[in-house]
Parts: sequence; C-alpha cells; structure tokens
Amino acid sequence: MSLTDEELRRPLRPRPRLAALRALKLRPVTWVFTLVIALAVAGVTYVVRSGDPLDGEPVVRMKVPPMDVVAAPKPPPPAPAEPVEEAPSGSDEIDLTQDPGAVEGGLEMAQSLVTAPAPGMTEKGPNGPIPRIASDGRTPANVYARPPDPAVLESNLPRIALVLGGMGLNDALTRRAIGLPGEITLAFAPYGKNAKDLAAAARAEGHELMLQLPMEPFGFPAADPGPRTLRAGEAASSNMDDLMWHFSRFPGYFGIVNYLGASFLADKSAAGPVFAEAAGRGLFWLDDGSVKRSSAMTLGPQLGLTVRQASMNIDARTRDAVKAKLAELETLALEGGIAVGTGTGLDVTMDAVEHWAKGLADRGFLLVPVSAAYRFEPAVGTAPLE
Repeated sequence: MSLTDEELRRPLRPRPRLAALRALKLRPVTWVFTLVIALAVAGVTYVVRSGDPLDGEPVVRMKVPPMDVVAAPKPPPPAPAEPVEEAPSGSDEIDLTQDPGAVEGGLEMAQSLVTAPAPGMTEKGPNGPIPRIASDGRTPANVYARPPDPAVLESNLPRIALVLGGMGLNDALTRRAIGLPGEITLAFAPYGKNAKDLAAAARAEGHELMLQLPMEPFGFPAADPGPRTLRAGEAASSNMDDLMWHFSRFPGYFGIVNYLGASFLADKSAAGPVFAEAAGRGLFWLDDGSVKRSSAMTLGPQLGLTVRQASMNIDARTRDAVKAKLAELETLALEGGIAVGTGTGLDVTMDAVEHWAKGLADRGFLLVPVSAAYRFEPAVGTAPLE
C-alpha cells in the first residue's frame, strides 16, 4: 500500500488500539480465533498466579504410618501315615502236595483258588509285579490252577475243557463269562482298564486264568493284535520288554495262551526267548491250534516249557453253529479221553456254552478246567501238575 504526503508528515505516535485493530481490517473468523486465544492465555495466567486451586479452602494434612507386614500362618504339620499291615505269609495257600480229597472241607476246599498274588510268587518288574517261581519251588502253574475235583480224578468219563478269551476288554461280557460254570477257564487280554479287578472277580468265582499273549500274525500291521505285540524279526530285547509289560497286567494266571501269532510262532529265533522266559517263571503254555507252523509244540519242550495244544476252536456266527462245534468237541473227547476247546467271550458263544454245559453230565461227560489237560495228558513238556 502507498502513503500520502500528509501521512508521511505526521509525527510518529502510537495509535489507539481500537484504531489499530480497525486499520488491520481483520475478517470475522479471525476475530473469533483471536478471542479464543486470548481467553485461553488469560485462564493459564490465572492458574499459574494463583499457585493452588484450593487456595483459600481449609486443608488437612495427615501423616500415614507404614503398614506392618502380616506373615501368613504356617500350615499344620501332616498327620502321620497309618501303618500298613502285611498279610501273613502263606495265609491263603493250599498245600498242593496233599491228596485233594484229603484236604479239610473235601470237594469245596479242593475247588477253591488261592488269593493272588500268592506270597513269594512275584518279583518287581519294569512295569509292575511279575510272576516267578517261589524260593521253595512253588510255581504259578501249580498254585494258580484250579485244584481238581477228587471225583474227577477218579472218574473214567471223557473230559472236556474250555477256555474263553478276550476277557477284560468289555466289562459286561466279562462279567457274564464270570457267571458261567467255574470249571471254564478264562483268558484275559492285557489291555483291559479293569483287568485286575475283573480277574480277581473271576478267580473268586472259581475260574482259573490264563494270560492271552498278542503275537504278530501274517499281514501285520493290517492285522494288528494290539499295542506291544510280540514281533517276528524284532530284537529279542525289545520283545522281552513287551513281554514284561504283558506279564504285569494282572496276577493269578497259571499259564499263557497265544492270541494270533502265525508269523511270530513260526519264527523260532523270535519265539524261543519267550518260551524260555515263560518256562523260567513256572508258567504253562497252551497253543490254541490256529497256527499250523507253530514252534510251540516242538521248541517249547526243548526249552523246558510244558505245552499242550487245543483240540479246536468253537467260535461261529450263530448259536446253532457253536453248538455243532461243541458236539464235535464231545466226539474228540470220546476218542482221546480229553478235549480242549478255545473260544471268545462273545454273546453268541456264551449263549451256546451256557445251554450246552447244563446237559453235559447227563450225556456222560465231565467239564474240567484247562489245567486238567496238563494233569491227565501231559503228552508234551515237563512234569504234569501235581
């Protein structure tokens, strides 16, 4: 902007503020903005100069003492553990050197089973107690087998023995099998969650027990018996570790019966150490007869193992078909004096067995436990049951 000559000649003096502001010719928006800034500056100035927002109001100051640290109370000392009383050694044993008919109580006493595990007949294994021969020579095969009925020992009637496997895998089916005649032997698989309790219940009802040992079949692993299956071609140490695991699943079995095992039992280098271990622990072996090339009947006795082979398997799809196989078993008993049948604890099999067993004595046969096969016909192996 240009100044006139008159303005240039005026003396220099401050102009009034209002006139100065007018001279600036500010816009309305600028005026508003300037007013806001001025109010803000005035407020800040007031706070700074006043020093205390509560200036003029009564103020009370108190000194708070520090808090004491409170210690947590110590827990009361644990109560002393109750002493555990051990059962007296030998309290549940039966002297198997006596004549069964001379044992006090006669027939009922002879058919009772000792409580398992019997004193002195287990040792510590990597997964739990495992069976062994006692220091006085007692073996699981003698102690845990069902003692024979004196009348059976004296009888010349043909005898039939049955072992039903798969016990412990299904509680309901296992308990049904326990309700069958006590002469029927029950073979427990090593995988049941309640195997120990069910095995004890079975023995309480007079059933002698066997351990059903899973072994490699042909077509493995498509056909898989279960965890820790004994394997053909596997290192002996690995199979022995698995065997010890199986041995520890429940107490009170007098012997072992194979579950499958066509490949394993045909391999002598694999089966031999297992046979020797079973023999060294006083157990008997039952070959279920399903493996044509099984080395059990030949190699087992060479290693000191007492072995017996089952006559036939009675499983079938229908009750009538099972009954037909049981009739065939009777024929074999007539021919050989004793026949051993194997089966599975399925409803259809147990239906037929339950009905068949009721009329067995009337047809001139004796139902005996599988251990009787080792008493009356120890054709293969070492000394028979005493």
